[in-house]
Parts: sequence; structure tokens; C-alpha cells
Amino acid sequence: MSRLPRLYTPEEIADSIRVSPWWLKDQARKRAIPAIKIAGAWRFTEQHYAQILRQHESAAIPAGVSASPRSTATELYAGDSAPVAVLTARTPRRRRASD
Repeated sequence: MSRLPRLYTPEEIADSIRVSPWWLKDQARKRAIPAIKIAGAWRFTEQHYAQILRQHESAAIPAGVSASPRSTATELYAGDSAPVAVLTARTPRRRRASD
């Protein structure tokens, strides 16, 4: 007889990766993470857990690149020959409608 895989609840997985069970179930519903639904309840195998960790793993930031969310394209491409696009804001809809 074959051994069945251990199935984990969303609460168990969420607790181990420090996210809310609601977020985990929502991601499973959107099919953004692997999961199985048994009798209306989401369940995760060890392989699902490993794949979720791989999907959400973040890469190390290269030396010399700012980790700040306010870093600019100029900082990121300084010294490279890649062109930097200058972005301009659109006129708000309220202002466009009244012109």
C-alpha cells in the first residue's frame, strides 16, 4: 500500500512563513501558488510548501545598487549605456474634463 502525503492546512503553512491564512487561501484561489482543494478546504503538500518558498524567495541586491524604494533609474543604470526614459505625469482627469 502506498503512503499518502501529509497534507497541511493553510493555518499551518501561514504560521511557518509568517503570512495570514487569508492571504494564503486567496493566493491559492487565484492559482498564484500551488495547492489542492479537498471537500471545499485548501490543503498543501510538502512539495507545495517548497514551491511557495521558491516562488517568493527574493534575490540578493547587487553591491552598489540602492535598496531604497526611492532609487531612480539613473542610480540603477549609472555607468551603463542603457537609455533612461524620462517620465512625466499625466494631467488629472478632473482637470482635463474642465478644460
